[in-house]
Amino acid sequence: MFEDLLESGEGLQMSERPVVPAEIGRPPLVLEGKLPVALVRQGARIALDAEGFGRTQAGDTIVCVTRAGGVSLPLTGAGA
Repeated sequence: MFEDLLESGEGLQMSERPVVPAEIGRPPLVLEGKLPVALVRQGARIALDAEGFGRTQAGDTIVCVTRAGGVSLPLTGAGA
């Protein structure tokens, strides 16, 4: 099942984006249907269940899951 979700060009894919000013000091936002799952801060990965994930910092990179082909994930809730 996981192989189907992560098949190249289909299913889900990982992407990265820089933190935006509105996120600094807060958890990462779901922007354009891209679901944040980790941060990279000074070369270290911070998983979404780690304490530091809830407060982004300037310079962080946000690792997101998105649908392949640029189609937004159908998300609901805050920031979606």
